[in-house]
Amino acid sequence: MPIINGYRIDFSTTLTKFWIIDTFEIRAYEGNEGLKLLPPPSVIPPLYKCHAKRLTLRDLEISYADFKFLSLNAEDILLFHILVVNNEDGSIIPMEKIIQSLPKVEHLTM
Repeated sequence: MPIINGYRIDFSTTLTKFWIIDTFEIRAYEGNEGLKLLPPPSVIPPLYKCHAKRLTLRDLEISYADFKFLSLNAEDILLFHILVVNNEDGSIIPMEKIIQSLPKVEHLTM
């Protein structure tokens, strides 16, 4: 289960769609075997919209489409141990393309 805004959430049992409006933080969880990377589709399906101004992504592998969805309105972004991958072939998206996809960013920390 991912940790979102400090809470462990099991989206597999959630029927509600969420609309994020201010701050969104998601990170992998720490287990007995160490850090667990989350697969790309693990968070986005239960989200209706994401208008987060502050976005923190930690220890995740995330698809490029999901990254763009989460970061579209973000002004302050922290990326820590993030792997952004192509939706179709799983190739790694270059940092230049990631930065170009951040239309409203004012502060970017990596």
